[in-house]
Amino acid sequence: MKPLVEIHDEADLEKVRLFKPSLVGINSRDLRDFSVDMISPLSLRSKIDWEADVVYESGVGSRSDAVFAFSSGFSGILTGESVIKILPLHRSIKMYFSACKSRRLIRRNISGTEYLRKGIPKTMLL
Repeated sequence: MKPLVEIHDEADLEKVRLFKPSLVGINSRDLRDFSVDMISPLSLRSKIDWEADVVYESGVGSRSDAVFAFSSGFSGILTGESVIKILPLHRSIKMYFSACKSRRLIRRNISGTEYLRKGIPKTMLL
């Protein structure tokens, strides 16, 4: 099990750079006012200069949002209420991952857990 180290801005990035975590979450939600900026995580993602799986956090409210995150180089997504509140979103994301799996876009990590595309855990398909 790996800890997910969450960052929100460049100051957080500089702090975690010291220990280079292998699993980093970048939150698109500004916790001061709860607004979401879908683009801000892209800038932080490009500044992670060590090997890490990077998770796009918050703001994923549709299948296209999930596709946006993965096509931008993120290894996974962390969603919360949107998947719970919007059952069709859950089904849509699940169908997208299933399509990736059927195209043999699977790899295995060290522990042998299946991943779709660039590190999306199969457990996210529940």
